[in-house]
Amino acid sequence: SKSDYRFKWIKIEVNQMAFRGRSDKP
Repeated sequence: SKSDYRFKWIKIEVNQMAFRGRSDKP
């Protein structure tokens, strides 16, 4: 479904954000 795809995309975005923030700080 559309919402399922959207949820997956948001999850990936959040994961990337967290990963970026983690690598940004020592």
